[in-house]
Amino acid sequence: VPMFVDITHVPPCEKKTLSIVYVTKRPGGYDLLLNSLEKQTSKDYELICIDEYSPYRSTRVYAAAKDRNIPIRVVTMSKPKSIGNKDTKFGIFNAINTGLLLSTGSLITTVMDYAWLPPDFVERTIEFYKTHPQALLGYPEVFYSKPNVQEIIVPKGLDGPVLLSIFKEPIMK
Repeated sequence: VPMFVDITHVPPCEKKTLSIVYVTKRPGGYDLLLNSLEKQTSKDYELICIDEYSPYRSTRVYAAAKDRNIPIRVVTMSKPKSIGNKDTKFGIFNAINTGLLLSTGSLITTVMDYAWLPPDFVERTIEFYKTHPQALLGYPEVFYSKPNVQEIIVPKGLDGPVLLSIFKEPIMK
């Protein structure tokens, strides 16, 4: 199968049990994920970020992950939608497929932008599959709202691709 994602820059890594594929095409969104991954009770995971803004912010994402001791494997754009047209716009399933191709873990989970994971997420996921190897584990999506969103986000925060967070104050500490 031809792969239209340049992975020559992806360093070899220590094999982990769980690959966490993070998919985003929005400014911000890394703060929740990185802060929650920093607090994981198990480090038996690798983080793979499929980010349409990676040309603008991958260096900052790698640095933020390193500062938090998060085992990040790669930050890259997704493969194109079709083999016949490499210039086709981002597609969520193409992004997920790119993450699957880059994963080395025996278990894979996908999360979307602005994801928060409980501190024992990695540990519980690995333990679940030890006793339920044929299961498909799904998680609910929860949406949070505040009456005046402008009170918590940076003005025009969604306008630029370089931000790692759009919130005025850290969401988690």
